Amino acid sequence: AVFDLRELAAPLSETSAYSSATVPSLSATPLALGMAGRLDRRQRLPQNKADSLAGTFRFVPDPTLRLTLLDTRRNVRPGEAFATRFFSALRRPGFGKTELTAALKGLAVAPTAGYNRAVVSFGRSLASRLVFYFHDPAAAARPLAWHSYSVLFGASPGGTGAALPNDPRYYTYLTTDFGASPLAPLANPTQRVPAAGLNGLAYVQDGAGLGVRVRIPEALATELTTKQQVINRAELYLPVKPFTGAVFPYAEGLFVSEVDSLNQVLRRAQGLLVTDRVVQRDGAAPTGNGSEALALLYDANTSAPYYLLPVTSYLQYYLTNRSTRTETVPAGLLLTPTLRRSQNLTLNRSILDVSSSRGGPRLRVYYSQLR
Repeated sequence: AVFDLRELAAPLSETSAYSSATVPSLSATPLALGMAGRLDRRQRLPQNKADSLAGTFRFVPDPTLRLTLLDTRRNVRPGEAFATRFFSALRRPGFGKTELTAALKGLAVAPTAGYNRAVVSFGRSLASRLVFYFHDPAAAARPLAWHSYSVLFGASPGGTGAALPNDPRYYTYLTTDFGASPLAPLANPTQRVPAAGLNGLAYVQDGAGLGVRVRIPEALATELTTKQQVINRAELYLPVKPFTGAVFPYAEGLFVSEVDSLNQVLRRAQGLLVTDRVVQRDGAAPTGNGSEALALLYDANTSAPYYLLPVTSYLQYYLTNRSTRTETVPAGLLLTPTLRRSQNLTLNRSILDVSSSRGGPRLRVYYSQLR
């Protein structure tokens, strides 16, 4: 992956709110451009203590991305000016929090313009840090003793997991450019693209914010409501276009949220808590929170993969709410790989086959007729 590194023009405020729509204020001069970092590194670990003593190891993926600002031994110098300036401040007596803030207001890591082959997420791990390695060239000891100074970007050591007052502050700024593609209308989040304009396909993709909107047929809802029928089981069936997971892996599952006519996720108040109206799994309270249903992927490596989601409890509540109007009746259901509160970020994508060849998405309802 290839990144640009820039310094923030001012530190993130302790009293301001930041979101993915907040444009960061950056310094005029970048620290480094076009810095390459490998995503295929592996680390060597011993199987156990005995293997360690015997010199037997196993290789596992290394999730750490390393971007080198300055390495005088290998003549790598994309961020030499910044590294020299910061190290000069570090060497002054009395270097502390005030001096650190003056020397480093914050960093912005962004993909280099035109790079579109991978997405990388950075968590709150203590492994996220800016490290300076240095030595005293006048030291008499040989070989030279190397030292390091780290600026941590993760949670404070020894913390309980909750954010502490002195923890670093950060946020993610994302933009999506659909260009002149058939998805161009989605630049306006209130719009949608009919499947007919995509050759009978529909896309869900994490990271790009793509979701698929479906709705419960009005005729079916009316029939189930007016006739004496008991729903035994209901399930949402979503066929996937086969063999389309080579470039971007299939989404592991799909969540379902209720949306209005402008594709905005509906919300409900539960005491003092306001939550998104996400379909809960069968058996859980339909108006609850924290038991979100997940459509699972089946037969992924066959010619007929599909997602399947039981929605018996939700359909019963939907029909009841449609009659009583206890809550706003949703205009549709939005299928997405993640929830809005999710912290993981990938480019996993699934292409749903909504053409007539496989029948398209279907709501299967198994019911009994009362006599």
